[in-house]
Amino acid sequence: MPRRRRGLKGEDHVGFDSVGRRGWPSVVSLLLDKIAFTHGGHAMRRLLAIVGLLGIFLTPIPEAAFGGRAQAGQVGFASWYGQSHQGHKTASGERFSRGQLTAAHRSLPLGTRVKVTNLRTKQQVVVKINDRGPYGGGKGRIIDLSDAAAKRIGLRERGTERVQVVVVENAS
Repeated sequence: MPRRRRGLKGEDHVGFDSVGRRGWPSVVSLLLDKIAFTHGGHAMRRLLAIVGLLGIFLTPIPEAAFGGRAQAGQVGFASWYGQSHQGHKTASGERFSRGQLTAAHRSLPLGTRVKVTNLRTKQQVVVKINDRGPYGGGKGRIIDLSDAAAKRIGLRERGTERVQVVVVENAS
């Protein structure tokens, strides 16, 4: 229930009872009374600061930060590479073989295993990141697959497809 109080300069203020409906002290009412009437005029700024701090401390930390559930993954375009790279060294030091299920990614750690899903055909393949790239095709291209991996998800015929990339196993 609101009650009247005299402010610092003699003007009337409407305050709040410090007891809620069932007789329990209302934290919000206590805070409003404390802030509004002891610091005259800066109540809203201080209240917003307190609510902001409470929000920071009460925001849950995602499970992924603790090695928990996998994230939704990246969505973008995939391409493939094959014959011209056969036998060349990859960023991991391995020799590229177009028959293996491998891929190139710009930022995932080398050795990471990812599941690549073709969003058009829903076909999936698990590949090991052993190289860096893709370098062509703009920012929409997120992964380059080996020839064998591209065949498994029906990517080879079209050249590029929209895919989802989800980490299955982190690099050791």
